[in-house]
Amino acid sequence: MKSGAGRLTGWFVLASLLCVAAAGFVFLANLEDPPRFLGTGPFKVTVNSDEGDEGPIVRDDPEIEIPAIGVSSRVIELEKNSDGTLETPTDYDEVGWWAGGPTPGERGAAVVTGHVDSARSGPAVFARLGELLPGDIVSYTLRTGKRARFKVESSQRYSKEDFPTRRVYGRSDKPVLRLVTCTGNFNVSEGQYSDNLVVYARRV
Repeated sequence: MKSGAGRLTGWFVLASLLCVAAAGFVFLANLEDPPRFLGTGPFKVTVNSDEGDEGPIVRDDPEIEIPAIGVSSRVIELEKNSDGTLETPTDYDEVGWWAGGPTPGERGAAVVTGHVDSARSGPAVFARLGELLPGDIVSYTLRTGKRARFKVESSQRYSKEDFPTRRVYGRSDKPVLRLVTCTGNFNVSEGQYSDNLVVYARRV
């Protein structure tokens, strides 16, 4: 009995570690030239500071806040692994930003991801991402203290086999944000969740 529970716990740990990596980002490897496709050109970052700011505040890392679901986290940069998959945040309470794409607030589709849970510590930073509704606000603060605000427009659940890479990572003429995590059923034999959740938001 203990042996079986140990194996099951092991699978959940593995799933938590692989959750974001397997969250459709493996499809990056299928693009012919991801850096060029994901890039949006030399657009200047233009974000608004909060009213009443006394001046820029330099932070160690950007920060993201989603009041509707209680998220307040620093944001780390994520690069690609050698196999074309996206790196994952090592801290389950931190969010990661795909540094090969636009910075949140500039023109283009900025992609931000986080774990949904951990077998060791339970719910992770994006555990409640599926509760977001159209109109909810996502606030992204850069290291300089400049802030970009986004309004949720919709969310969509996708099977990992049908993850819409080009829709999520593709070009956009407007500043938009994609929030991504795992969802669906947990497959013990595969050690991962069946689906991905993508929240689509636009800058306001």
